[in-house]
Amino acid sequence: MASGFTTSSDSNQTAATGNSTGFFDRHYEEEGSCGEGAYGQVKKVTHKVDQGKYAMKSVPIHYGKNVRLEKICPALNISIEGVQLNSDPSGDEDEMTREELRLLEKCQSVVQEARLMAKLSHKNVVRYNTSFLERVSRERFSSGYGTGSSSEDDSETNSSGRLEGKEEEQQKERNECCLVFYIQMEKLDTSLASFTLGNLELAVPFNPDIYIQLFGEIVEGVHYLHHMGVLHRDLKPDNILLTRAEHKKYHVKIGDFGAAKLTEMCDSTLRPGEHRGLLYIHVQIVTGEHRG
Repeated sequence: MASGFTTSSDSNQTAATGNSTGFFDRHYEEEGSCGEGAYGQVKKVTHKVDQGKYAMKSVPIHYGKNVRLEKICPALNISIEGVQLNSDPSGDEDEMTREELRLLEKCQSVVQEARLMAKLSHKNVVRYNTSFLERVSRERFSSGYGTGSSSEDDSETNSSGRLEGKEEEQQKERNECCLVFYIQMEKLDTSLASFTLGNLELAVPFNPDIYIQLFGEIVEGVHYLHHMGVLHRDLKPDNILLTRAEHKKYHVKIGDFGAAKLTEMCDSTLRPGEHRGLLYIHVQIVTGEHRG
């Protein structure tokens, strides 16, 4: 498939009508998981047309039933699968509501990840293929639909995991509908975290040569990213993905650019909520000592 964003919109197969054959279902078969993160998951898929094996990252984005998606599409400058644009321009000048602006900001954030990945090309960085944004009904999302179980809205629950009264109703309204942003990438087999834990569970004898090779490839990949002006900002074993060559040797593919920024956009200051992989951040960054 050619790199880029999917621009075709199939309004006749919209998830809103209850038809389960959305774009993802019609074009891909799921074959297992590569890993799961805080905002989505990566699954192994087969494309039904070219029969190619790929990895597919899916990020769910919840929104309320009163949001007008036809206002979001032009602002994003991409189409949303399952959304038919309003041909009547009379309401185009209406200002976006607060909730629509919030949804737009979320969409721009996940789209930025794909646009950044599309600029990268290195043997130790996950290769980007294409991406698309699809509307999914709440019922379809609840049944799986190739998505992670968590989202940004999950953080709005209280410590007991429950909401009460009016707050519960507001949460229900926010989660009424769902968009899913898909990023199709090259075939991946596992993560460094799963690979290491798997070897431990199977009591596979430790082979330092393997980890020296993998560490060298991580360094090469990070060096390339920095040369391209990209700060990953969430480098950890779960995001070091591995692909297995025909000769059974694993190779590193750095992935998950959801927290990445270009150097000119980053002031190297860590703000509350930005440190996803806290266990893997240098202590001076957390304490602020790196700023002298």
